Amino acid sequence: MLHTHSKTHPATVDWLMEGLGKPEIDAILSMATIRRFRAKEVIFRSGELAKHLYLLRERSVKFYRISHAGIEVVLGWLMPGDVFGLGSLPAPP
Repeated sequence: MLHTHSKTHPATVDWLMEGLGKPEIDAILSMATIRRFRAKEVIFRSGELAKHLYLLRERSVKFYRISHAGIEVVLGWLMPGDVFGLGSLPAPP
């Protein structure tokens, strides 16, 4: 599992929940909404503001960009345990 985040490497639940105890994690997860996406459904596009934080529970998500020439360039795959949409979190003070 990755433990960092950047434009090409997602964070994981380990990084996101670091320092929290089971009660805090349970409270966060109790407010979560489970959503399923169809194969090939776009979750969000580059340049859009992230509105939600996602924790991938199963399967995989392709992380890609379309080049200026219109070619799909795969940057990586998100796997179960990966977190994305970190732009939806407030910036630290």
